[in-house]
Amino acid sequence: MSLPARTAKEALEEYKDLNQAPLSCVHRTAFWRFAHPSKHVLQIEPDGLRLTGARCSPVYVSALQEVEPVKNEDGWGIKVLRYSYIVSPSERMKPELVAWQWHPEVTNIHGEEETCPHVHLGWPCCTVKSFHKLLVPTSRVGFEHVAWFLLNQLQVEALRPFDMKVLVLPGQYE
Repeated sequence: MSLPARTAKEALEEYKDLNQAPLSCVHRTAFWRFAHPSKHVLQIEPDGLRLTGARCSPVYVSALQEVEPVKNEDGWGIKVLRYSYIVSPSERMKPELVAWQWHPEVTNIHGEEETCPHVHLGWPCCTVKSFHKLLVPTSRVGFEHVAWFLLNQLQVEALRPFDMKVLVLPGQYE
């Protein structure tokens, strides 16, 4: 992929293609689509994607990103505004096994804007009350990180070789 693009539409399509590469490593027919083109919301189709692997049988994956084309002196690029990637043992997507999220418009319990990318660990793995509501800070997460987790940690079947170094562009999540 070659960013910057010549037009906003080209930048959006190239970004969608960039996200398709890790998705195609875990599922043959799933694809990214613009669910709300006017808001530039990318979502995987089908939502609640069913996967099986050595450490999971099955898990379901839901993913969406809201992005914005941005013009700079070199052309057009993409700014990620928010994302949500959920892995669940249920096709209803509840409870969450793990969910990586970034939604800077949400306020925390102190009434402050929650600007930190975070992960929810929702599997009943400890005795902390409301553990699934805790926000564990992370750096920004792209779908290629989720694909890495699915392939390397849950050991879902790899449909083709996957190399994160090829997929992540410098400055993609700035």
